[in-house]
Amino acid sequence: MTTQPRILLLTAYYFPFQGGVETHARALAGFLVSAGFSVSIVTRQVDRTSPRRELLEGVPVHRVWPRGPRTGIRKLLMLPSAILEILRLRRTFDVIYCPGYQGIGVAALLCGKLLGRPVILRSGNLGVLYGNNWDAPLARWRIDPDIAIVRWLKARARRMYMSADALVCNCRDIEREALDCGMPRDRVHYLPNGVDLQQYHPASAAERTDVRAEEGWPENTLVCVYLGRLSVEKGVLDLLQAWRTVARPERLLVLVGPDMTGNALDAGPAARAFVARHGLESVVRFHGPCVSPARLLRGADLYTQPSHYEAFSNAVIEAMATGLPLVASRVGGMLDCIDDEQNGLLCNPADSTDLARQLSRLVDDAPIRERLGRQARDRVANDFDKTIIFRRFADLFVAVARSGSATRERPPEAGAPRESPDANVRA
Repeated sequence: MTTQPRILLLTAYYFPFQGGVETHARALAGFLVSAGFSVSIVTRQVDRTSPRRELLEGVPVHRVWPRGPRTGIRKLLMLPSAILEILRLRRTFDVIYCPGYQGIGVAALLCGKLLGRPVILRSGNLGVLYGNNWDAPLARWRIDPDIAIVRWLKARARRMYMSADALVCNCRDIEREALDCGMPRDRVHYLPNGVDLQQYHPASAAERTDVRAEEGWPENTLVCVYLGRLSVEKGVLDLLQAWRTVARPERLLVLVGPDMTGNALDAGPAARAFVARHGLESVVRFHGPCVSPARLLRGADLYTQPSHYEAFSNAVIEAMATGLPLVASRVGGMLDCIDDEQNGLLCNPADSTDLARQLSRLVDDAPIRERLGRQARDRVANDFDKTIIFRRFADLFVAVARSGSATRERPPEAGAPRESPDANVRA
């Protein structure tokens, strides 16, 4: 019988759905199983092709109602069924871990309290404790986010989230936010995203040629890849505007990722319309979702992540591990892994002119690309090795399981925290 604590991982979405939280959850679950932990997943059933219950890569996956594409309302609607499923599985776990706790963390905390099990939350978004993520949807409903009832609700949500036994922060900005809101230092843990250095590695000449042949990317074309959902806040439309400036027949931009159908921030239709309107079909390709991004990155020459806000991007450190030079926005976790001019170039968020300027530097200067790509790989190998990061997660699970929920401190009553200039995050 294993002496390791048994982990229930609660996530709104899971493989085959692709995203930063989902990538983290799947990789961590695999690592924990290999390290002797028992892990089970509770998630939402996105489509009919995903069975309600299955053993996926050695991990039991339990999918709950409601079924349908990713939307904010469905994420909230899953709370009752997630709670019932967690209670049904109560004899199978010792710790609840929620890797993207915005909204769905309510189910983890309620079940933790009912069952007397410790709960670990992880934030992949800036501004959740501040409550800034409420502001954009409230604005769409023409509700002033500064009215008394909204401030009260934000404070209640903040206090509830801060009752977790531990809060994992994947970037320094989120760590500062948690401490600023009054969460005790000993329950705040900086654990950035990690990358598999064996899977993501610089391409050999043969690998690069093979990928390009399979994808139909001309061998003599400079290929810039973006990896992520086609969403407004990811800067997709800014990227297309910038690429229109730097595009040449021998340069190709490949957008890899799904549309956000049904989401107010979906940029897919607008992106395709922009490409058609400006005659960019020969220099821009929409690849769609991808289950093997490591392979595509090995066929690329450079990478870009022009997000308006970003806690910590898996795709950025994956590109860096592949040895690609990159341009990324000067926001959030980008600042934790990119040293401007040393292992990448930073640009201003939501600024297509600055993005175009930095992209032009890379596409026009092969020596800079070679230097930045080499140093990017070195930085990730030193600081973001997945094996080291996941071992720290395992240690945290063991420590929290041993301490138990009985030792949980109540967080101090938090008033409205001071605002952070980098916490302007939307839902």
